[in-house]
Amino acid sequence: MLIRVKVKDVRVGVHVERVVGSWIDHPFWRSSFLIKDQATLLRLTESRIEEVWIDVVQGIDPREGLTDTPPPETPQSATGQPATSQPGAGPVPVSSRPGRKPAQVSLADEAERAQLLREKGRQVVERIMKDARMGHMHADEGTALVGDIYESIQRNHDAFVSVARIKAAADYTYLHSVSVCALMILLAQQLSMSRDQICAAGLAGLLHDVGKAAIPLNLLHKPSALSEAEFAVVRGHPAAGAAILRQTGTLAPEVIDVCLHHHERIDGKGYPDRLSDEQISVFAKMGAVCDVYDAITSDRPYKRAFSAAEAMRRMAAETASHFDESIFKSFVKCVGLYPVGSVVRLASDRLAVVLQQNEDELLYPLVRMFYSINAKCRIMPELVDLTKSRDRIVSHEDPLKWGLTHTERLWREF
Repeated sequence: MLIRVKVKDVRVGVHVERVVGSWIDHPFWRSSFLIKDQATLLRLTESRIEEVWIDVVQGIDPREGLTDTPPPETPQSATGQPATSQPGAGPVPVSSRPGRKPAQVSLADEAERAQLLREKGRQVVERIMKDARMGHMHADEGTALVGDIYESIQRNHDAFVSVARIKAAADYTYLHSVSVCALMILLAQQLSMSRDQICAAGLAGLLHDVGKAAIPLNLLHKPSALSEAEFAVVRGHPAAGAAILRQTGTLAPEVIDVCLHHHERIDGKGYPDRLSDEQISVFAKMGAVCDVYDAITSDRPYKRAFSAAEAMRRMAAETASHFDESIFKSFVKCVGLYPVGSVVRLASDRLAVVLQQNEDELLYPLVRMFYSINAKCRIMPELVDLTKSRDRIVSHEDPLKWGLTHTERLWREF
C-alpha cells in the first residue's frame, strides 16, 4: 500500500517508492529504494526532499504504534463463509486488512497516488507473467496489489479506474490485467458483494490472462490481426492459465474459474468449454464483461479504441448472445457512459472534462467546461451539473487533438 509521508517521519526499514519533487533534489541514483541503515536515512533527511511516497508492503509502516487500530476481521471466503484450511479449499485471496476504512478524498488527491499504483501494478503483472513462463507461480505480490487497488477505489471511486484506462500498446498485456482488476472490484461493489468477495473478484481480474504466459510472444505482440490458425493458439490461454493457477494450491476456486471461463458466452459459443448461461458462474460472467470492455476501449496496434459510449452500445447489442444482461446493466451503472477524465463536446459547442458520474442519470454527468469551439480558445472553467442544465453531451472528443494529457484531464483546473 502506498502512502505519502514527511521525510522527518521516515525511519530505517521504510521502503521509499518515489520522492516528491525533482530528481536533482535528492542524492540517490534510484527513485525506489529501501532505507537499510542510519547512513541512508541521514542522506535522505539532509536532502532538499520534504515528502516521499512509501510502500508499507515492502517496508515498515512508520505510523505503526502511533494510533490504535481495531483487531483484524475474521477472513471469509468468496462465499461469505469463514475461511478454511481444509485440503482443496484454499485460503481467501485477500483477507480483510486491519485498520479503519480509508477516508474518501478528491479525484485530484487520489490521482497521483493512483498513477504510482498503476505503474507498480504493471511491474507486478510483468513479474507474475515472467515467473509463469518459468514454470512457477507466486500470487502473494498480486494479492497485496489487489488490496492496494481496493483501498484506492474506496478513497475515490474514479481515480484509479480512470488512470488505468490509459495504456501504451507495448504495455497492453500487463496494464489490461491491472485495469480488469479495478473494473472487477467496481462491479463487485455494485453487486453488493462482501469485501472478501470483492477482493476475490479483483484478484481474478488481475490473474485472468496469466495463461498468455504460455503463448508465443510473437503472437501476443503481433502488430496486426491474428490469422485463424494463430487465434486458435491464443484460444488456449484460459486452460493454460487455469493449470498454472491450480499449481499454487492456495487460490480460491472463483479466481481459477474466471481465468478458465472469462471467454464463455451466454449462447454457448464461447471457449474453452462452450458453457451457456446458467452453467457460467457469476464471477466468470463479470470477468467477461470487464475483459471485453477494457479490450475494446484500449488502443491496439491493429485497431483504434472505441469510446466508452460506443463500447457500451456495441456490448449492449450483444447481451442476448454474449453477456449476462443484469450484470452488464450493473457494470454500466458503476462505470458510466462517460468515464471520469473523458473529454466531451457539448451541444453548446464547448468542450468539457467529465468529473463525476451521476448513477441515476448516466447521460448527464458533472463536467467542467474549459474551451469554446466557436471562439477557438480556452474559457473560464465552469462546473456544470448536466442534470440541472439544458446543455447535453453530443460526442466524445480525442483529448490529444486539443492538447490535453491524461494527467491534465484528471486534476488540472485548466
